[in-house]
Amino acid sequence: MLPKNATGVYRYIPASNSWSLISFNFGSYIDVFDIDPQGRLWLAIDSNEDDVYYSADIGQTFQQVSFDSSYLGWIERIATYSDVHNLFVTNGKVYHFSIDGTVQEVISGVTNSDILLQYNTFTGAVFFMNAGQFKRSTDGGLTWQDLPPTPLTSKHVRKLTFESAGQIWANTYEGNIFFSEDNGVTWADFTML
Repeated sequence: MLPKNATGVYRYIPASNSWSLISFNFGSYIDVFDIDPQGRLWLAIDSNEDDVYYSADIGQTFQQVSFDSSYLGWIERIATYSDVHNLFVTNGKVYHFSIDGTVQEVISGVTNSDILLQYNTFTGAVFFMNAGQFKRSTDGGLTWQDLPPTPLTSKHVRKLTFESAGQIWANTYEGNIFFSEDNGVTWADFTML
């Protein structure tokens, strides 16, 4: 069990049935983190640069992603999937990036911090929601299609959960649960029986 007032990022170690604080030597705060389907831990840290690091050994060591350009700004969200398909949000834009540091802008006009950016770990599709915009990419985040308005687009989605059989579940801050059986094109309100 974690200490009552624990701060930082902890990893669970099953062999010892305990939690261990991950030590960082970056000299900055961690803004956001994500874990990709391969189990790598990705971090965006608070600094004057857009510093993104990843660890393939559950946080024991980290490598910095050296971007090919400067995208100064606080990284608000990060979503990771593979060596070649990852995304971050900064300065009102969504950027696609690769582990080799290649970066390109893919969405502009992000208006506030109420942002959902999440990969489907089974298919690699990625979903973006912000201020009524609802988009999906089926090529890892390089190109995007607008999804039609649904009851879900007027809500604030907390998290998407993906099932291996293809269903997608959406949990909203308003307490609603929605589901989709067509990769996010249509959504239905799930009513508890």
